[in-house]
Amino acid sequence: MVGLDDLKVERGAGRSVWRQIEGGLRARILDGSFGPGDRLPTEQALAARFGVNRHTVRRAVAALVEQGLLRVEQGRGTFVQEHVLDYPIGRRTRFTEAVARVNRSRGRRILDSGETKADETHARALGLAVGHPLVHLRSVIEVDERPIGLGETYLSQRRFPDLLSYAIETRSITAALARCGIEDYFRKSTRVTTRMPSRDEAGLLAQPPTRPLLVSESIDVDEAGKPITFGITLWAGDRVQFVFET
Repeated sequence: MVGLDDLKVERGAGRSVWRQIEGGLRARILDGSFGPGDRLPTEQALAARFGVNRHTVRRAVAALVEQGLLRVEQGRGTFVQEHVLDYPIGRRTRFTEAVARVNRSRGRRILDSGETKADETHARALGLAVGHPLVHLRSVIEVDERPIGLGETYLSQRRFPDLLSYAIETRSITAALARCGIEDYFRKSTRVTTRMPSRDEAGLLAQPPTRPLLVSESIDVDEAGKPITFGITLWAGDRVQFVFET
């Protein structure tokens, strides 16, 4: 088994077997034997390699997940954690540009879309009346086909009646806005908080429910300074870090 051939566990050595497996896997991750994004052997293969039961392997892997060295994606396997994405927050904040800057691919998988009515929070952010009809999109934001965020975006339905179809087609808010005549826009404000995920949110982000999220609330405006989008995004805290540009 490449990368693990020389690793052994010793019973009765004063250190639990799962800790020995954890240490061996950690060493191979840190020395580059397993690089960012590499898939580890299956739980069953690791158990056979070390001559232990799968529960022992599962405990070692869980410890490395908690340390941020591994991630487990249900149905796909266990992977070495990639480097954190630097996401610049400034006057022109563009997720597409942040991903392209580090030569990674981006995607947006729309979970839900439709129309809703502005509540007090939406109305205040967008400068609209309570009850104003809004376009609403909820989507999974991906980098290299891996989820890193859950985004909700709100816009005036009267101003952007065709935005939903454009967003579904292009899978990009920026591209959809361009088709609606908004060639450029600017970040008015970004507010960042943290909270724990729900089980549904953790599942969509393929992360443990014990790992906190970064929560960003943002308002973007057009060239005249009029609000066009209000967004709430839940970011996987171990995969994204904000860089505030002044």
